[in-house]
Amino acid sequence: MARPEHVGDPATVLVYSGSAEVFESRSAVLAGFGSASDLGPAAGTASLYDVAMLGFAWSTLLGFLNTAVLLGSSGVPATTVTPLLTRWLATTVVDVIEDYAGQIDARSYPGDEEWLELDFPLMGQLVQASRERGLDTRLPRLIESLTSDGIAEGRGRESFAALVEVLRRPSAEA
Repeated sequence: MARPEHVGDPATVLVYSGSAEVFESRSAVLAGFGSASDLGPAAGTASLYDVAMLGFAWSTLLGFLNTAVLLGSSGVPATTVTPLLTRWLATTVVDVIEDYAGQIDARSYPGDEEWLELDFPLMGQLVQASRERGLDTRLPRLIESLTSDGIAEGRGRESFAALVEVLRRPSAEA
C-alpha cells in the first residue's frame, strides 16, 4: 500500500495473510519494505484488505479532487487548502474513523454530535455550489443520495456511520 518512494519506510503499510510460519521466517525481509501486518491464515484476506484499502484511498482522493475543483473554480490553488486538509485528516478525521469503527462493529449509530438529518442540508449546499459553478455534481449527489436513503430508512437521527447499513444492502447489479 505505497508509492515507490515510500517503499522501505517503516510507516509504509504491508499486509500479509497465510502461513504464520512463513510470515515469521520472512519478517526481516518484509521489514525492509515497510511495516508488515499479519492478517491471519486465510490466504485471500490480504487481497481483500488491499482492495478495500484502495477503495478508501480512491474515495478519499476523489473527495480531495472535488475540493480542489470547487475551490479552484474561485481561483483558489489546491496547495492552499492542502495544509488545512492534512491537519484536519490527522486530527479530526482520524478520531471520527476510530469512533465510527466502534459504531459499525456494534451496529449502533448514536447521533449525539451529528446525525444524517443535520448533515443532509449541507450536502445540498455542496451540490448547489458545484452546479452553480458548472462543475460535475456526481460525487456530491452520490453522498446526498446515500444520505437520503439512510433518512428514508428511518436513520435520520443516527450518525453518518449509519450509512454503512445502506452500503451493506445488495446492489441492483449483484
